[in-house]
Amino acid sequence: ANPDVSIAIAAGGSGQGLSQIAEGSVQIGRSDVYAEEKLEADQCEGLVDNQVCIVGMGPIVNAGVDVDDLTLDQLKGIFLGQITNWSEVGGSDGAIQVIQREAAVLGGETAPDSFRPVAEVDSSGTVVEQVAATEGSISYVAFNYMEGDGIKALTVGGVEPTQANVESGDFTIWAYEHMYTREDEDESTAAVTQAFIEFIMSDDFASTVVEEGFIPMADMQVKKDAEGNITAA
Repeated sequence: ANPDVSIAIAAGGSGQGLSQIAEGSVQIGRSDVYAEEKLEADQCEGLVDNQVCIVGMGPIVNAGVDVDDLTLDQLKGIFLGQITNWSEVGGSDGAIQVIQREAAVLGGETAPDSFRPVAEVDSSGTVVEQVAATEGSISYVAFNYMEGDGIKALTVGGVEPTQANVESGDFTIWAYEHMYTREDEDESTAAVTQAFIEFIMSDDFASTVVEEGFIPMADMQVKKDAEGNITAA
C-alpha cells in the first residue's frame, strides 16, 4: 500500500498520452498503439513499453445490415474506401457508411485522402450511438461495447469476437494496452510508478481487468509485434 501517493488521471487519446510521456510531463502515458505509430523516432528514445493487458476489438454494423460475417481483407477494403456497397460482400444493395476510428484492422495501412467516412469519432460509446442511428453503417469497438439496441457484432472469417478466441490467436483484431514510462524518470517517483504498473499486472488485479472488458497478459497464448505479426507466446 502507498497511502501517501495520489494519482491524477487526465482523459485523452493515445496520442495525448504518448506526447506527454515523451515530454516528461507525466509519469505514465497510456496508449493502445505502439509509440512508434504516433511519435517520431527521437521522441521514442528512452521510453519503456509496459504492456499491461489486451483489448479485443471487432466490427459492429447497424442492425439493418444483412451481413453477418466479413473476412479481414473485406474489412480492410471497407476501411480503406475500396469496398463501398454491401452488395460487394454478400449483402443487399446499399452504401456502406463508415464511422471511422483509428482503424485497427488496417495493419498500418492508411486510407487515401480521397476517402471520406460519414463520421470520425473516437469514443466507443459515441461509436455505438452513431452506428445504431445510421443506416448501412459500420465501425468497430472493444468487446464490452458490442451489445446494444440497433447494432450487431460481426464474426470475422467465421470466428466469433470472444476473449477465448483472442487468447488462442484465432481472432486477430486486438491490441496491447501500453503504459509507457521513461528510463530517466526522477528517482523520487520511479519506484512508485513501477509499483503501480506491477499492481495493474498482478493476479490481485486480474479480475478487475476482466470485469472492465480487457484480457490479462498472463492468459495470452500468442503475442503480436509492432507490425501486427502474431506468433506463439
